[in-house]
Amino acid sequence: MNVIIGLGYFGNILKSKLEKLGYDVVTIDPYNKEADLKNISSMAPFEDDRYFVTTPASTHHSILLDLFSRGVKNIWVEKPICPSLEDTLDIFSKNQMIRFCIVISRGYNTTP
Repeated sequence: MNVIIGLGYFGNILKSKLEKLGYDVVTIDPYNKEADLKNISSMAPFEDDRYFVTTPASTHHSILLDLFSRGVKNIWVEKPICPSLEDTLDIFSKNQMIRFCIVISRGYNTTP
């Protein structure tokens, strides 16, 4: 299952792309009426879930800590990881299993 947290501009683009590729998608957003769920606690994580964090950067720290506490391992975070170096270093200190794949994206140039 692919879980998109934040169904704003980029979350909707990501949802559309994943669905076109044939993936199942669940969306979480407390402010968007079209989201499937209103909060993360409404969803029980499974080992093979992939979580995409497309919320404002100011929310990334708390969302990532919540996902880590639930044992979620497959997380894609929109840049920046956190708005401050302190919060970013805190994320790294909380999860020693973090691995990165840096992707250079031209998404805004190629989306309709």
